[in-house]
Amino acid sequence: MNDNPERSSILKRVGRGDWQALKNAGLETRSDHEFMLEAIGLQKWALRYAGPALKADWKFMLSAAVSNRLALEYAGNNLLGNGEFMFAAFVQDWFSLEHASIDLKNNPAFMLDCVRRNFLAMQHASEELKCDPEFVLDAIKAEGGLVLMFVADNLREDRNVCIEAIKHNWRAALEWSSPCFRSDKDIMLLAMKYSHGSALEMYTSEGLKGDLDIVHAAERSAMLETVRGDGNAICKASRIFKEDPEI
Repeated sequence: MNDNPERSSILKRVGRGDWQALKNAGLETRSDHEFMLEAIGLQKWALRYAGPALKADWKFMLSAAVSNRLALEYAGNNLLGNGEFMFAAFVQDWFSLEHASIDLKNNPAFMLDCVRRNFLAMQHASEELKCDPEFVLDAIKAEGGLVLMFVADNLREDRNVCIEAIKHNWRAALEWSSPCFRSDKDIMLLAMKYSHGSALEMYTSEGLKGDLDIVHAAERSAMLETVRGDGNAICKASRIFKEDPEI
């Protein structure tokens, strides 16, 4: 901006926090890509005064979002409803998804792509998607059980959802699913398999901790994992495990 004394003066004032200097600048100045990025670099609030054309400009708004995660508050609706733009912004900063249009937040394909990238995207999915069993199951398969943090309460109580989550992230599944599943013998038997027995002490209800089937499943799963790491470990195993064909 050194070749333009007027703009250089405005930038100096912006740097000192003088918002009126930018507000009163001409539209041509506030629509200059390079000038406005420099102003934003000095003060994040400067984006508020960018010209409408810049707020609707893909390249400019992505650049602005790099230094200011709230930049998309000022983005044009044409960008906030554009799946490609919003995914690019999301890749830069998952928080950007907060500003996506309602239609995008309710778009299963778009939201699933985001969830694959970062499970936190589930936080910004529409309430309709958070209540949709099919979408939630797809999200679990794509990312794992952590998405259960953000789904509707009735789906945390859904047995099929819990089972699928255990297969992908047993710890998150048992942490975020309904506590009632910790007393469900079949659910906990599955958890023993995928947790290599760790779920016994961490998540099993007191009523099931003494169940012989549960205890055996935990010990068997732990032994399988141990033998996978060290085949000689089978030598110290009990007879019941030595005679187990899978072990």
